[in-house]
Formats: sequence, structure tokens, C-alpha cells
Amino acid sequence: MGTLLENSEGSGTVMNPDLTYGALDLGGASTQISFFDPNQDIMSNLFKLQVGAAKHWNVYTHSYLMFGANAAYERLNARLYYNATRDGLLETNRGAYNPCLPRDSIVKFTSKIHVDPITGMAQWPAATIGNSSSTDGTYTTLVRNDDAIVTSRNLSNEDDAQKCVQLAYALLNKDASNAWCNFEHKNDCSFAGVYQPPLPLQSDHFGEFLAFSNYHHVFDFLDLDDRSSMQQLRDGITKVCNMNISSIRDFNSRKKEKRRATEEDLVQYCFRASYTFALLHHGYGFGMDKFITAKHKINGHKVTWAIGSVLYEINTLPWNYEKSRAPAPDYHPILDLIKKHLSLYIALLAVAICAVAFPMYTCRKKTQTSKDRPWNEQESQPILQNGLHGTNESEVDLNCETDGNLGMHQRDGYHGTS
Repeated sequence: MGTLLENSEGSGTVMNPDLTYGALDLGGASTQISFFDPNQDIMSNLFKLQVGAAKHWNVYTHSYLMFGANAAYERLNARLYYNATRDGLLETNRGAYNPCLPRDSIVKFTSKIHVDPITGMAQWPAATIGNSSSTDGTYTTLVRNDDAIVTSRNLSNEDDAQKCVQLAYALLNKDASNAWCNFEHKNDCSFAGVYQPPLPLQSDHFGEFLAFSNYHHVFDFLDLDDRSSMQQLRDGITKVCNMNISSIRDFNSRKKEKRRATEEDLVQYCFRASYTFALLHHGYGFGMDKFITAKHKINGHKVTWAIGSVLYEINTLPWNYEKSRAPAPDYHPILDLIKKHLSLYIALLAVAICAVAFPMYTCRKKTQTSKDRPWNEQESQPILQNGLHGTNESEVDLNCETDGNLGMHQRDGYHGTS
């Protein structure tokens, strides 16, 4: 926020800010990239960020739905299930071969994602898009990477890391979907047919990219430094993906308790690491010698999507930007607040006094009137309260005692006090 506010003063467009960083987020269902383009040449996916009545920032940003870590893992297994079914191997092998799993592991998989036999693209069953007459399309199968399936298909699991990276790359739909984008934008495209300007180079005005969420979890699991290169990430993939299930469990158990992965997550980390690399290197275009910093907190503050949501919601609100000024030596925040709103406090105090005084005055007047009447006159005047006749005054007025003070009566069924 410091860089954002300090460079927003004035009007027009931010041109050469002091220092900016790119942002990368990888959630479960979607993934995002955002950065300020100093060349101001953004042909698509432009977001004009403006905090108040100040300069606006031309930010490139895009969110890729169904490209999050969990969604990608589900799409991968759906494709492997389709391939095994198409080739008639599903029943023979009692499941689909998945080299992204640790060796000697078998996992049950349930999904509604199918693959179009013509286009090869993922699709939902008809029931989920409005055709309630058909089944919901849910299926369950096994995905496995064990000696039985490797032997039956004459496969080799000596380089599961490379196989998994290739499968992760295929999930980006880069080859099939980028043809028109590359023509339209002269190869300035990321993946899935989405335009992306060239990544900014590190300079005096641009630091580098900061990565959050699952990027941080992957770096942490691989024991990488927060700031690591694409080559270091790729080396970590080779290490983890070539482990069997026993080795990766042992590797996980040696971590501090708060850093250990659950059993469900543990079998997915080869894929998550491979998919992270595919996104960064093949998708966005980070070179093997480029570094990113994957963090959970920045300057002690946890980074979440909520911060970006706040910036989005306050965008273009008509606020005036004012530089913060040092408070005077005798400044006291409470006294300053009282001074600013003194008239309001006086009015509220007057209302409070009236709210207390008026019932007291009314009760005293009513009680005095009751005392001035003869006893038999009081007894001869039945009072209607809640549909009951003949209730005495002490049972009706729950806020006034016979001496005119505020309080509750003794319900003894007769007038007078002890």
C-alpha cells in the first residue's frame, strides 16, 4: 500500500512509480497474475486501479477459472480416466495410470468432469448445465502408480518427474487454444488463448513477482528458499516425483509439525509442484534463470485475496488523497475526537437527560394524583390491563412505586407499602 499511495498523488496516469511488484496467486479453483506495465501498452485484460480522486494505474490482470491446483488435478485424472477407457485399459489395469502419484500408491478418484472425444477438451455432463433428465455424470475409478500397472502396460517409472511435467503442461491448453491469440496479438499470449503482454524485466522501477497461496505451499514442501529460480523449482520436482510412497512419507515426517502435509495432500505434491512449474515456465513465460518469491506473509501481514477485493471495491471512489502529517506534540487522539464532535456529544447528552427525566416526572405526577384521591375512590375505579378488570394501580404501573421513585412494585394484591 505504501508504493500505491505514495505514487497516486495528483491526477492522470501513474507513469514511472518508484518500485512495483508483480503478483501471482494459485488457489484451488483458479489462478491469477497481475502486474503494472510501465509501457502502458495493454491490449486486453486492463484494469485501471484508482484509489480515490488520484492517479490511476494501468494494471494487467487475468484470472483463469478451473486452472487452480485442485481443479487442475481433477482435470488431469479425468483425462487419464478417459484415455484408459478409450484404449480399453481401464478394466484390465483396474484403474488409470498416473505417473504424478508417488510410486506404489493407489488413490480412489471421483468426478463429474468428462472429456469430449472429438475436441479432447474437458466438459461437464449435460445434467450440470440444465438437462435434468439425464444422470449427473458422476463416476468413480482408481488412479495408480504401482508395479502392477507399470508392468502390464510395459511402462517405465524411472522418470516420473518428466512425465508429470508433460501432463501438467498439456492441461494449459496452450497448443490447441493459442493459435488465434498468437496471430491476433503477435505471440503476446500466455495459455488457454489468453493475451498477456511481455513480463516486465527487473529494474529500478520493477522488483520481481511475489507468489502466494499454493505457490508458497509448494516451495515450502520442496524445502526451497522463498526466493528461488525456475531451475531450482524444476530440480525440486525431480527429487519429489521420483520418490515412492514410503520415501515421501518419511520426507514429510521430518518436517516441523505445522509444515507437514496431510496424507491426502501428500500424494498430490508431485503434481502440484509440476503444475506450478508448468504454469510459471510454460504458461506465463518465466525463463529458467528467473526468480520469484513465494511468501505467506509480507512485513508480518498475511496476504490473502481479501486485500485485492478491498482495492477492487474502493476503486474510483471519490476520495481525496492527503499526505499524512506528523501530529502536534500535544496531540491526543481522544481529546481531538471530542473536540471535533463536541456539538454532537452535547446533543446526545441532552437527549439522554430527557429520556431519564420525563418518565420520572410523569411517575411522580401520577403518584401524587393517586395519593390525593380518597381510598374508596381508588377502590371504585377498576383499571383495564391485559383484558383483566379490577386490577389495582400498583399492578398496572410497573415503572412507578407509590413514593414516586422508579422501580418495580411488590405484587401483594393490595395498595400501600410495608
